[in-house]
Amino acid sequence: MGNQAYLPFSNGESKLVKRGDIIKISSGEQITFVEMKRTKWIGKMDGKTYNVPVWRDKTQRTPYAMEIVGKDESVIVKSFDPLKLNLGQLFTTENSKETFMFKGIKTGPRKTKVTGIDIGSGNNWNFDLSCTFIPVNVSKMKKELLNG
Repeated sequence: MGNQAYLPFSNGESKLVKRGDIIKISSGEQITFVEMKRTKWIGKMDGKTYNVPVWRDKTQRTPYAMEIVGKDESVIVKSFDPLKLNLGQLFTTENSKETFMFKGIKTGPRKTKVTGIDIGSGNNWNFDLSCTFIPVNVSKMKKELLNG
């Protein structure tokens, strides 16, 4: 859903948290914010992923988040320049489960779009240049599958 969101904190105010912010929760643990869902947020702690509810009770009066204590750069995905993609190269976008094959670049009157083909369904997709593009390293995936 979202890489940033306003979360309620125990001091009564809402703060904007972004991917990579380390949040201290009411149990005293520190969890890295990754993604916001509807009524919970996804966080990482000690290499494991956790679903953390926004509220501790059903009356929505006591939030889990206490304070933002730092920043963790390991969960932030570095974007790849889509204009450097080669024809046929595989890529994905952040928060997307699909893998796309680069088809080309469309230059329109208002915006430039990246065109890709979903390799699962064969449908064409147009992406804005502001998306976070992640190249797929096929040889690395083959090694991981064969050795793992």
